[in-house]
Amino acid sequence: MVSPTRSLTSEHDGAGRNNKRLRLSDSTSLTGYERLSGDNNSTSLPAVETALRAELEYETNSRLFERRKAEATETRLKRQLQVLQEDLDQTNQYVKELEAKAETDMDQARRTRAELMEKLRAADKHIRKVETGLQEPPHEQSWKLKCGLLESKTEGLSRENNQLRELLSGVEQRASHGSSHGTGESTSSTNTAEERGEQQENLLSTPGKPITGVSSNLSPAPLAIMTELNGTRIKLAQAKTENRQLSRQVKELSRKAQLVTEQREVAKRAQHRCEKLELEVKSLCKDHDSHLAHKRQWASFRREIDQTFSDTNGPSNNNNTDNSHPPEIATVLRHVKGLKQHVSRIKKERTGLQGNLDSANRHISVLEQQAKDDGSAVQKYQIEIKELRTKTEASEDALRRVQAQEVIVQREADNLRELLKTYEQKESQLSSMRGSESKNPGDTEMHESPTVKGLQVSLESTRDQLKVLTEQHKTLTEEVEPLRKQLKDMETEHERVKNKFGLLRDALMTERAKAERAEERAHEAERLAGKGSFNTDTTRVLHLGSNPLSQAIREKYEAEIKILQRSLANSGSNQQSADAALDAEKSIARLKEFFREQSAKFREAVYQITGCKIEMIPEGPDEKGRFKVRSMYGEREEDHLLFRWAGNSKTIDLMSSDQAEKLFKTDVGLYITKFKSIPGFVSSLTLQLLENQTMLG
Repeated sequence: MVSPTRSLTSEHDGAGRNNKRLRLSDSTSLTGYERLSGDNNSTSLPAVETALRAELEYETNSRLFERRKAEATETRLKRQLQVLQEDLDQTNQYVKELEAKAETDMDQARRTRAELMEKLRAADKHIRKVETGLQEPPHEQSWKLKCGLLESKTEGLSRENNQLRELLSGVEQRASHGSSHGTGESTSSTNTAEERGEQQENLLSTPGKPITGVSSNLSPAPLAIMTELNGTRIKLAQAKTENRQLSRQVKELSRKAQLVTEQREVAKRAQHRCEKLELEVKSLCKDHDSHLAHKRQWASFRREIDQTFSDTNGPSNNNNTDNSHPPEIATVLRHVKGLKQHVSRIKKERTGLQGNLDSANRHISVLEQQAKDDGSAVQKYQIEIKELRTKTEASEDALRRVQAQEVIVQREADNLRELLKTYEQKESQLSSMRGSESKNPGDTEMHESPTVKGLQVSLESTRDQLKVLTEQHKTLTEEVEPLRKQLKDMETEHERVKNKFGLLRDALMTERAKAERAEERAHEAERLAGKGSFNTDTTRVLHLGSNPLSQAIREKYEAEIKILQRSLANSGSNQQSADAALDAEKSIARLKEFFREQSAKFREAVYQITGCKIEMIPEGPDEKGRFKVRSMYGEREEDHLLFRWAGNSKTIDLMSSDQAEKLFKTDVGLYITKFKSIPGFVSSLTLQLLENQTMLG
């Protein structure tokens, strides 16, 4: 039961996380626990327990592998059995359909053949009667009667012939649809139809000939009868050809029936194979049950071992040393107890972090609601500001129009005044000239011009219009002033809301950052709970390859984590959490884009300032990375320098390259070999390349 060589895994969680393997062999008397503790006394109980645990783990893994393999084989065989069963059902159904179709077609063909044979016998009898009737002496009345009978019989035969043709066409259609190879049937039916058409054309194209046994001195009536007889013979030939076609179809149906029997044999063989597969599945099920029984036995054995280890908790809890238990087991139990205490502390810390996370989420939801309200208010204010702006613009346009009209009216009034003055001057001159001649003093009023009166009236109306426009201008200015004040108030309110929205957004981002830090602390606590923390300088921990206790603890906490994740998913399934997640994704995407743009700007600035283009060559996760440096004054595209982080990750080493080897042969290499200055080396290289490309006068 105990294998000669088993391995114990000792995981050392230091900086490098190097895994060491301790081998237990028959040639050494020291166990893995004695090597770690440094005890020279060899005991058999730890070795037996270690071997039992290793054997248990090995057998468990092997049984698990066999069980998985058996389950995979069982599922594969079930699928094959299901597919074969479906194929068998389809084949049986198809065979039944073909059998029913063949039976119906055979019955129809038999009935059609019997009807055709009866028709042929009746036609032969009728031909014999007609031939015997022609040998009798002719009489006018008997000929009339015979002609009427023959005409009625020919009409009946033509109707029967048409019915036979329709019946044969239906049989051909059913045979073509019932065959599994439709192309062969269609070609055969087409060929038979073509042959029948050619025969009908040949027979119809040949005119009716008289029978050789009849004398030539007969009246015209027997010639008509002979033509009818020839038509009857043609119909008889057609019936024979159709009979031959039906016989061919019967042969084809018999061939199909033979194919159906062959398919039935194939179905029987498939059914036999399915039965064999069912037997194999049953045997596999028996093997699976036996494997399950072995698994249960090993599980009971594992529980017994766990019970033996759990019984050792009593002395360890009372801090009493019992010599019956080996010190290695006591060390493991103490470590397990410490892990339990650490897990309980992490649980408490996790509950606290979960509470903080919930409060942060609630605060985030409140802030998001406030941000939404502020956003709606901002939109409302923006709409009102737009309306006020439109009103203000309309008022200003009206005011400008009024002012323009006022200017125009003022100009017109001035022009009218000047015109009126000129008219008054002319009128005064005329009145002075006429005053000397007139004798009555009231003649001046009689000779006053009507133009002057009209101009005075228009001037008065213009003045009235000007007064109205000035009043409108005053009212519009009075209306515009409060609108401007309201617009200024709305703009100040808009700025205040924007500032408040920015503050709320900053607070939301800080709360999200706090929530992310809380989640990171929770994940770190989970990691420490599953892994454990200790001082790597003073402590070396032996980890079993598969510890049942740690596995049970891990399963327990994984179940709790799944429950918490489900509850978080259910609690965060509302629209606010979805919006918050969407906002978080958008902010992360913006940060990534901003970081990408800033990185590109930084690289371009470094290239423009130093004259060197620095590219990082990605390597493995455990390596430090290399840097490729090319100067903008380089003569060739392949001229470059390679740098790499040193082992302490604080200094950079120059790696070997073609350009580096050339430079070390010149004075530029002294900056590395003598002064240990990489910046001086790069600067000297830049100056040298610039001098090579530039002529300084």
